[in-house]
Amino acid sequence: MDCFDCEGRSLAYEELLGRSEWTVAQTEWSSAGELGPVLVTGAAGSIGRAFIGKLIETGVPVVALDSDETRLHALALDFSIVRDRCVLADIADEEQVDAALNQFQPSTVVHLAAKKHVVFTERAVRATVNTNIGGSLAVIGAAGRCTAVRRLVIASSDKVVEARSVLGQSKRIVELLAGGFSTTWSGVVSVVRFCNILGTGGGVLDHFVHCALRGEPLMVWSSDMSRYFASLNEAVALLLVATYKQPRSGTITLDPGEPINILELARNVVVQLHDVYPRISISECFDSVHARHERLWGDQERVAPLSSLPRVLAVERPIGDFASSRQRAKGLIESNGSDLELRRMLYEFAQQW
Repeated sequence: MDCFDCEGRSLAYEELLGRSEWTVAQTEWSSAGELGPVLVTGAAGSIGRAFIGKLIETGVPVVALDSDETRLHALALDFSIVRDRCVLADIADEEQVDAALNQFQPSTVVHLAAKKHVVFTERAVRATVNTNIGGSLAVIGAAGRCTAVRRLVIASSDKVVEARSVLGQSKRIVELLAGGFSTTWSGVVSVVRFCNILGTGGGVLDHFVHCALRGEPLMVWSSDMSRYFASLNEAVALLLVATYKQPRSGTITLDPGEPINILELARNVVVQLHDVYPRISISECFDSVHARHERLWGDQERVAPLSSLPRVLAVERPIGDFASSRQRAKGLIESNGSDLELRRMLYEFAQQW
């Protein structure tokens, strides 16, 4: 299935991934609308839009929450969502999140809103803490108080495993909070740990295509750098599993096959676009923020297939105390120290994982 249309030339997921795409049969969740409304935060982002589109196909009532007015309006137009079901809100504002849940009474909340770009989050530590950690705390608190909510799905990242970056550390703390909350709440808390998703705005493929459009070399951080990749469709399918198929609280991830060398991915893009951009080239530029290799789970985690879905893996690890994690997270958010001090606090908290 195509993921980009670049000046009339489509880049196919399967050619880039080197394997076939994984999907969830529609028959396994097509009656999902009977389970009640789904509120999606970060609804106007790449994954949010694709996920909402799939829900609407089968008549699931959707509430779209986002902080970007322009993209939220475009989402409403593209999917014919009633504007009254589009919520413009700051995800870190607990009162606003509470108000949305109380108004629409969703049975499921899918929390996708986050700062997610490694380079930008390194430059905006406080904004990342406020959005990723503060926003998750606001959603967790609101879900716990809204009696209609029976399932909470929270997006995470494989960056949590090594946690070298501000992004990875913030998401690692979100996983700590979600795991702790699951032990205090009667509903299901599902953490979806994504690898790198091809086809999302700001992702590596998006970067390569825009470099090609500008006639610039495709920038590769290191010739031996590798990443695990999934398609946008696979990310949506994993969210559908978390929303409708996951029987109990826990973390799930997709088995994406072997990691892909970034230089080879760039070469693949060059081959596919060469007749459109014959002068397209590749350039290397090492950056220590970007790990050469990433992992999908840590040494202390146990991994096993999730029931009848062998490509979906359940990731188990010890769960900490929610009250202490929440208190420490609030200390991070309320810190008035310098960015350097905030980085230190973030790093030390993340090591608790």
